[in-house]
Amino acid sequence: MLADFVLHALQLLQRFQKLNMPCLQQEIAHTVGLILQHYVAELEATKKLYQTQKDDPPLARNMPPVSGKILWVRQLFRRISEPINYFFKNSDILTSPEGKAVVRSFNKISYVLVEFEVLYHSAWVKEISQLQYALQASLLVRHPETAKFLVNFDPKMLEIVRETKCMIKMGLEVPEQAKRMVKMENNLKANKLILENLLQCYEDLCQETPIVFVNLMAPKMRKVESVLRQGLTILTWSSLTLDSFFQEVDEVMNMFKQLLKKVNDLCEVQIDLILKEVSNTLLIVLPEDRPVKVEDMLTRNETHTKECAEILNHKSMHIEDAVQELISVFETIYEVKNSKRTLKKVSLPVAGKHVAFGGNEDEEETDESLPILSEESEDNEKEDEFKKECKEMVAYFSHQLLDSLLKTTRLSLDTLKKRIFVSNTSSFGRSGFFSQASKSEEVVCFLKAEVHLAIPNVVMVPSLDDIQQAINRMIQLILEVSRGVAQWGQQHLMLSSIAHKISSTPSGIGGKAGKKEEKAAEESGPVRKLRNFYPGVAEHKDVSKLVVLLSSSVNSVRKATSEALQDFQKYKVLWTEDRDAKVQEFLASNPSLTEIRAEILHYATFEQEIEDLKPTILVGPIELQTGGSYNTHQDIGMWQSFTSGNWVVIAAMKLAPCLPSSYCHIISQFGMGKTMVTEAIQEVYLVI
Repeated sequence: MLADFVLHALQLLQRFQKLNMPCLQQEIAHTVGLILQHYVAELEATKKLYQTQKDDPPLARNMPPVSGKILWVRQLFRRISEPINYFFKNSDILTSPEGKAVVRSFNKISYVLVEFEVLYHSAWVKEISQLQYALQASLLVRHPETAKFLVNFDPKMLEIVRETKCMIKMGLEVPEQAKRMVKMENNLKANKLILENLLQCYEDLCQETPIVFVNLMAPKMRKVESVLRQGLTILTWSSLTLDSFFQEVDEVMNMFKQLLKKVNDLCEVQIDLILKEVSNTLLIVLPEDRPVKVEDMLTRNETHTKECAEILNHKSMHIEDAVQELISVFETIYEVKNSKRTLKKVSLPVAGKHVAFGGNEDEEETDESLPILSEESEDNEKEDEFKKECKEMVAYFSHQLLDSLLKTTRLSLDTLKKRIFVSNTSSFGRSGFFSQASKSEEVVCFLKAEVHLAIPNVVMVPSLDDIQQAINRMIQLILEVSRGVAQWGQQHLMLSSIAHKISSTPSGIGGKAGKKEEKAAEESGPVRKLRNFYPGVAEHKDVSKLVVLLSSSVNSVRKATSEALQDFQKYKVLWTEDRDAKVQEFLASNPSLTEIRAEILHYATFEQEIEDLKPTILVGPIELQTGGSYNTHQDIGMWQSFTSGNWVVIAAMKLAPCLPSSYCHIISQFGMGKTMVTEAIQEVYLVI
């Protein structure tokens, strides 16, 4: 740059001057004149630079605004002052007309630069005089919209501290207020950080407080805010009692935190976890590996649902006790003084008048009791408010329990629905009806039925209507579980009911007397029925939809079942035609050997089809069992070792010529052993 060139040229020229060589004097004087011309250009460049950047000069890194501007203008002044000082000390060129013009130009520019520094420094000193007002500001303020506490720390205070340090380094005058501010810098930063942490902690605690506990935690919140309110009105940044204030805030915050932790732990462990267990309880038991009979399923689930009702009722009582424990915790922090005594005085009448409001007292006594009455009325208001909030909390958790019962009811109904409809889709279609149960199926059939012969039809036992009734009974059992869960606030009735049952139980010796006493007790005073959660569960829209869907679920497999049973109609000749008549008819037709062979092949194929029938048929959620069911009907010869057609054919062989060659020919034609033919002939004799 031009300024650097002038400085380097003067420094180099100064070295030659130190040589004191007469031959160089003239050349040195000429060189000084050239450097002076460059210096004039430097003055003009500095003037233009100042005019361009004076409103927003570039600041050095980490420099505050005022000090940065003063440092900038000092750098400009240094650029023009160092060369002219050299000219003044080492040359008499400034006494020449050209030099005087340069001096005048320098004085103008330097005056402007110094004036810039003085103006900014004076303005800063004047601003520092108002610094005391910033230190007298309150510690905290409230947000105008959210009303939250905010730290009332002016960021310009730290900026002024930084300005003061820079001013001192540059040798400028600094007011005493600024010096005190520098000494307070560490305390100001520490106090600001402590306040921010305290407010953030309080904000986090408020966020962590469940909505249901906000009103009941209000006394503790008011206590914290009453302490913080000192920072709104009394305490400032220059107060000497800030340490005690921070300690007091920390104490009340710790009390609030401990109480909130106790309440949250109690709610999480003794309420939320139990509610989750209730929601995940499966109220029915369905077989997973093999189907069972409808009667067995109903018997098992009747016992299981009763056990579930007792378990859920016990858990409900446990949750109710936990809620009462929460209320007792809140009672210790709620600001109600002598609430029981006050309520007793207000509620109990004595000789037609309230004790607290004595109408026959003297006027002096009435006047003295006015402050007491006002305090009691205030306590009564707090007591009423506390009871109202407690009722709302109890209602909230009671509703949470109802939601959990709804979830477990829907879970059980959904499980039943999946076992019915998913199984149905897995084996739907003609190919599925005659497929044997596979272990790889994700959902197996859970109901067992048998195919029985009710001449002239083949029927399923139990019928689809009976199975639908069983499913309806399962639905009712699921819903009845909520009937066994008593609503809250009836523990005294439950205890009286248990005591009544114990007292009315007859002994083994005097059974009749015990029954008479029980009957007399029922006639004298019947035990009051407990209110339960059944209406809220059974009338819920989601539960009602599932109940309506399951109430007609068997209709989805009715057509498939009918088709499966219809396939047995091709065997109805076995139970509709008389075996003896069939034999007589075949014998009377005098069949030939070819006819006999054809008849044997026909009935052999017929018999093989029957033997190849699967022992189980899957129809939706039902497994139809066919094995062994026909053996119970002795009227059907089809299910013996041979069919009736075989006996007819053997009878025909009996009528053939009894020559050994014919006998052996018949055996060779039909592949039958001699002993078998002999036994068959004897059987046919019995038939004939």
